[in-house]
Amino acid sequence: TITETEIHPNDVLNGRGRAAGRNINYIELINSCVPTYASSTKNFKPIVVHSIVQTIRAQTPPGRFLEMDRNTGHWYEIGDAAAFRKTFQAIRDKKCRAISTRRSTTESTTRTSCLAPLPLPLPL
Repeated sequence: TITETEIHPNDVLNGRGRAAGRNINYIELINSCVPTYASSTKNFKPIVVHSIVQTIRAQTPPGRFLEMDRNTGHWYEIGDAAAFRKTFQAIRDKKCRAISTRRSTTESTTRTSCLAPLPLPLPL
């Protein structure tokens, strides 16, 4: 388990309302990847999402995807599969919002900024 004092800025906190004012690095990374994700084929979208999760985990100190245990108040790591699902949902939500407020001038400059080197094979 992880206490509140052991959480650092690279961690991604899962759960509605618990991350207020946090997850800044994660949100910025998601925002930078929306154009790439939106213009990707169905087969490439998981690669974009995997890249986001890997980028968070590769930070110094490594980012963790955490969720709070309501009984103890401590945080725990949710694992790669749940981190992948959370990130897929987050980028889909951002994509839907971005479509309504499209900024075509910034899309072309951020198109490749979100992809980190990927280890193979990719877990899908």
